[in-house]
Amino acid sequence: MQVGRKDAGKPDLNQVFPSEEMKKLEIYSRYAGRRNEVNILDFKGSLNITTFNQFEGFLKPFSGEGAVKIVLNFSQLTSISSFGLGLLAGMMHNPDGLEDVNLAEVPKKIKQLLEKVQPAEYRYKIFEHESEAVQFFLNQQTSAYAHHFVLTSPPAEVISGKPFILEIAAYDASDHLIEAYQGKPHLIVDRGMVSPTLITDFKHGLWEGKVIVTGNGPLQFFAWDECGWGETTIRPKAQGEPAKFPIVVVCSGCGKNNIAGKTDFFRCIQCNEIYFVDWFGHVVPLKPGNTKRADFVKHLEFKIPSDVNYLNHVRNFIMGICSEEKIDEEKITQIEMSLDEALANVIEHAYSFDAYQEIRVNLWIYAHKLEIVIKDYGRSFDSERLPLPDIKKHIEERRIGGLGRYLIKTLMDEVTYHKALHCNELRMIKRF
Repeated sequence: MQVGRKDAGKPDLNQVFPSEEMKKLEIYSRYAGRRNEVNILDFKGSLNITTFNQFEGFLKPFSGEGAVKIVLNFSQLTSISSFGLGLLAGMMHNPDGLEDVNLAEVPKKIKQLLEKVQPAEYRYKIFEHESEAVQFFLNQQTSAYAHHFVLTSPPAEVISGKPFILEIAAYDASDHLIEAYQGKPHLIVDRGMVSPTLITDFKHGLWEGKVIVTGNGPLQFFAWDECGWGETTIRPKAQGEPAKFPIVVVCSGCGKNNIAGKTDFFRCIQCNEIYFVDWFGHVVPLKPGNTKRADFVKHLEFKIPSDVNYLNHVRNFIMGICSEEKIDEEKITQIEMSLDEALANVIEHAYSFDAYQEIRVNLWIYAHKLEIVIKDYGRSFDSERLPLPDIKKHIEERRIGGLGRYLIKTLMDEVTYHKALHCNELRMIKRF
């Protein structure tokens, strides 16, 4: 990130910036503090009538969150218009839900303008350095902690993505070990990933176990709960060559081989464990899975236009969903063809290829079956008056088309068609 230029000369409050550069405001977020309790927002670009909605929109989610500490770093704010200046000064005087905010590294010309426009006492403090603004918040919170954590020094050599042993102890304000401590502290780092993220088995005020971090170079490692915190510095080293994706990774929960196409978060399709794969192909477990299939119904709903050009996208979608659920490949083909035929029938017969109509599709994925319901608002179909075709005769006469209903009935385990007052509903079920 490059530091914005600083224009020489006295700024003009009424200056208008027509260039594209002055229409841009980039906002980046990061964290600081012993347990990342301070949010730092870096602003790069211009603050004016064009970009202030973006500025306000970024801050809005923090509004009303009294416990959130925010430092606005304006070191790369290159310019400010009279409109932006007035709104910023007004926000400082009337926070509108943003109580815990400090400003840091405000360019001299902008700070002078703020003082000129709004010389009264601000609700927000302005600090020359970001570190001072962060420390102001930390000093406020120190007295609120009922205990603290002490983290033993990690081994001299920590390899990124590889486990190492760490010990954490809970102490009271008098530095006495709290043997009765039964909390569940979180583990976080200021960059990279860490595993585990939650400690649940403290015994006699102590915890010792394997920890994995990712990254290269010094990073701050924190343990914290609602009443205490602790930190240490870890210097992991990246070892080996970056992985050439896609690669095969092994789930630490169940040992299943899975494919990772890039560095990202993944869920094991066998045990549901959540894990992260770094650039070197290391697997960092983040949330334990469950080898027993939970009694949970997944519901997906979408609608498409009555347009044959969308059928290919729906086929790819249903195949991806079924593959994710580990449905047998043969059954996936049957589900895909049945859904495709059903939608094609709606497009042709219910809507007469009118691409401006819509089709609603609902999917319910149970532990041992998949249910699909298709709704349309076109012409109804009388299944009793039009029986299924004689497949042998159909083939002998070499007819083209007309097998859609037969295929759906044959490939799916249950098929029902229902005519309601304002819509038609086709329900299909496939067991696995």
